[in-house]
Amino acid sequence: MAGASTKTHPDGGWGWCVVFGTFIATALGPGSFYASGVLFVAFLDAFGQSKAATSLVFTISGLVSVIMCSFGLAMSRRFGHRKTVMAAGVITFSGYLATSFTTSLYQIYITYAIAACGSGLSLVTSIEMVGLYFKHRLPLAIGLAMAGSGAGQFVLSIVTQLMVDRYGWRGTVMILAAMSANLCVAGALLRPLNNTQTKPKQYESISSNGILESIEMDTLNRQTRHIITRNSEIGVQNGERSAQKKLGCVHSIKLFLQSLYDASLFKEPVFYLILLTGVFHAVGQTIVIIHMVKRALEFRLSSTLSSFIPALMGLSQLTARPLWGALGNSDKLSKYALYAVCMAVCGISSIISNYTKSFTAQLLYIVVFGFCFGGYIILIPVVVTHFLGAKRMGYGITCVIQGQGVTALFIGPLAGWMRDSSGAYDSSFWLCGIAFLIAAIIALFLPVVDKMVMKRRKTSVSKRKTFRAGLSINLRKWWISELMTTV
Repeated sequence: MAGASTKTHPDGGWGWCVVFGTFIATALGPGSFYASGVLFVAFLDAFGQSKAATSLVFTISGLVSVIMCSFGLAMSRRFGHRKTVMAAGVITFSGYLATSFTTSLYQIYITYAIAACGSGLSLVTSIEMVGLYFKHRLPLAIGLAMAGSGAGQFVLSIVTQLMVDRYGWRGTVMILAAMSANLCVAGALLRPLNNTQTKPKQYESISSNGILESIEMDTLNRQTRHIITRNSEIGVQNGERSAQKKLGCVHSIKLFLQSLYDASLFKEPVFYLILLTGVFHAVGQTIVIIHMVKRALEFRLSSTLSSFIPALMGLSQLTARPLWGALGNSDKLSKYALYAVCMAVCGISSIISNYTKSFTAQLLYIVVFGFCFGGYIILIPVVVTHFLGAKRMGYGITCVIQGQGVTALFIGPLAGWMRDSSGAYDSSFWLCGIAFLIAAIIALFLPVVDKMVMKRRKTSVSKRKTFRAGLSINLRKWWISELMTTV
């Protein structure tokens, strides 16, 4: 058994190159989104729209990005992880390049969303590849891989501000387009394992007679292949052949759509709690990511000093994520407790930050927030694996990220509207802190609900076995009595 596990999960070797490729992908995807506070101010000054309308650029792109995560998983089954991430690089490059030629904020809604498509296709696809290469060192590997978003935020927030000052926002977005092309390099590092992806295909081809011979659906998280075969007689008439082709095409599309999600997740009550924690901490992190630079400016900090706030947040994440990954790798520490503590600290510090308006106090807040923010982000895959199993990690992460994206679509403009209505960001960051605290409380109930469900299932299985045993005994007695009567 150990040998089979080692073969399936090398826990090293080329896996570290995969970790580096995922590091690049997260730096150029989520890392650039977390540095969006600088571009938010640039777009605000360039187009003169309200804060709610301007923040909608990033909330729409965030929503599109998380929706595309499911399609990224489905494409990785069909074409392989490497090709999917490389295609994501081309799409992201095209979206950013088109953004540099826009003339209105409404055009940026579309072009920035195109760039977000590429980020969504590459994010979970690359993280899932890390899960193929690692098992025992999975939390540490994920911590190192997802530290890329912290590095991206640290570098891009400073560099983006400098580029905006020197080249303007159009030149800045052009440079971001060139940088995003490195996703193709990241994808090239995602070499498939021979035992899992020698032939990364999902559907067999349709035969020359127009009959769908077989449809193969490779569900990665189940690590099993469900092969649906269908044989039919060869039609003589052209009309029959055409009908068979259409039926095969519809069946293929149906299976492709089914591959976007793992339906068994929705039968797990603990999954809904994990999803709720993701939704509530998405409320908090969206407010901080989009509005922290603008709030710093309202605290009368200069634009140069304000640009250091997201940079410092990225640096603290870069430092924290491998550390939290190592802590999550320990069997002595509770994963869900670490998860809850990180979110609770984020909530409390966000509320306190309303009353500490100096540059030093804001930097201290961002260091604490970024350190714990980096913790709960990399603990999401660990918690999903702990409660739902490693086989469903990819789909579980995707659902959580999509829940966050839908939440961000409303929270970004809502926080901007609250600022415009009240004249300050105090109410927005109170909402941020309360949402984090609710998420932390829900996280503490994860093991309780999990134990209740497991106990109920064991009781149900025991009753079923008792019923079957009793039925078998009664049938045996009836058969013997009938036999004796006949004799």
